[in-house]
Amino acid sequence: SDCVRLSKPNEEDFKLIQLLKTRIALRTLIQTKAWDKIIDIKDEIDKQLSENGDAFSAQTLDDMVATILPESYLAGLNFAMTLGTKLKEKGTFEKNFVLIAKRLFFPTIYHGGRVSSQGQGSEISGSAQASNSTMGVVAADDLQQQQAGNSSSKMMESMEGENAHPSHDVKTMERKMEREFRNPLCIIPQLKLVNEVHMALSRAFTRSDAGSDSLYQPAEVVISVVEKFKEDKEIAPQNIYPSMVHRLYVNALIQRNKLDKVFVYATALSQAIRGWRFASMLDEILRDIAFPKLRQFFDLALLQDRRRPWECQRLVQATLMLLRILHSCEHLPQNLHRAAPQFMERFTARLRRALEEIYKNPRYDGSQTLEGVMDPNRKTSEGGASKVDSKRDAMDLVEYLKTQVMKIREHGRGHQPLHPGKVNSFRDTLDRIELAIKDGTLGTGNSRRTSSNSVRTSRRSTREEVGRARGISNLSQRRVSNLATMEEEPSSQINNKRI
Repeated sequence: SDCVRLSKPNEEDFKLIQLLKTRIALRTLIQTKAWDKIIDIKDEIDKQLSENGDAFSAQTLDDMVATILPESYLAGLNFAMTLGTKLKEKGTFEKNFVLIAKRLFFPTIYHGGRVSSQGQGSEISGSAQASNSTMGVVAADDLQQQQAGNSSSKMMESMEGENAHPSHDVKTMERKMEREFRNPLCIIPQLKLVNEVHMALSRAFTRSDAGSDSLYQPAEVVISVVEKFKEDKEIAPQNIYPSMVHRLYVNALIQRNKLDKVFVYATALSQAIRGWRFASMLDEILRDIAFPKLRQFFDLALLQDRRRPWECQRLVQATLMLLRILHSCEHLPQNLHRAAPQFMERFTARLRRALEEIYKNPRYDGSQTLEGVMDPNRKTSEGGASKVDSKRDAMDLVEYLKTQVMKIREHGRGHQPLHPGKVNSFRDTLDRIELAIKDGTLGTGNSRRTSSNSVRTSRRSTREEVGRARGISNLSQRRVSNLATMEEEPSSQINNKRI
């Protein structure tokens, strides 16, 4: 009669006991920083979350990831992705993964401070050492030192300070990021992107399909991973939040000499987040790293080998690279914005001379075929038996350049390029060279005059047809033609002096 009768334990009681044991074990492992033991019981953690999405608090989950990351970043990322996927399935991602998301994505492109629209105060709060939830404000003077004396709306520095977009308000952005960190559809794909980028950087060598050892190119893999993510998700760069991804992508492009992509991507992102400190960091990368490398490449392309004055492989690459930048970028750093017109002029003149050498030089060896220009390492011929056709080679290059210019215009930003006068002058030069090749006058004393007149006549006839369609009188049309002729003469005289 003194005994207490207990009910028979059921399965739920055993599950609760096992959960309590797991919680106690995890707390001990976190306190002792036994990160490898946490990974060892990952299956048990996954099992508990499969049964109950609230088995562990958000703080406990974050502490587990924080313990693993310093010892093995990739292991921590994989562990976090496992937790995120399971919490998404159980519907508890919003409240239990937010701390992990903030940790893994810090610093985002919206951290590190912002230019104050009022330009008041000089202290910086919310810097890289501050709390994840603090965006911070930076005095406008910190980012406007390069702005004095420049009023051009085409230069990125002129967009600082008071012109910062109102949607970049710090409090508004904090609320937006808080919502995004709780959204599994936004966070999990970007977490996978971060993981793939780090996996690309973790390997130094790989084995080719043939079984021989070959040097691994992590920069190429980083470029491929980021571009595939942007294409698959159709996501704008400013919606990829970890700043680390953008830094690694831009650095990889610079390392692989894809400098046109560097300027197109970085200027677009910088303009989209104008006013935030990361935009200033991108501007500094373009100004201090990318532009010097671009200028060096352009200078090398302009060098001429007197023994082989017809060589133009680098010249073609540099010209198309600059055209992509001018057609695709709405803003440029000051140094490139100022240098671009001069480079465009020099490319135009140098390319004309190279095509003339291909066409008329009796020593031309047939190396500047379209295939040879596209692949400079390709052998010119097998045994040198192929016949040299200078007219065909020159015409093929001109047609290739015109086709590429058209593609660049179609895939550009859809409106007038930067420095349109220089770009249009280059296109006009290609038209003149094409007509001179057809007439057989390229490289002769009157080739420019003949081709220029042909282009002018063609344009005049086109304007007259448009004028007749609109009912414009012949007298008015002749005045328009005369004005166009007066505008074209100075440029042709400059080209004659240069060439």
